[in-house]
Amino acid sequence: MYNFSMHTTLKACGSMYTKEGPEGLIRNKKAYLAISTGDVYTTDPMISVDYTESYFRKILKSIGVNDITT
Repeated sequence: MYNFSMHTTLKACGSMYTKEGPEGLIRNKKAYLAISTGDVYTTDPMISVDYTESYFRKILKSIGVNDITT
């Protein structure tokens, strides 16, 4: 996690949209998210500021990856 999100280089990789909206080009693939942070963001009160996992899940689903393990 970098400033409550991910680095801009990674963020740019997730923008795959057409005129019709997001197009899932990757199907039948499994994704493993290995997320490193400088603190514990999986329990209250910090869980509300961890956007990394939810962002990656949304991006992966928008390109067709639905089998995601963190």
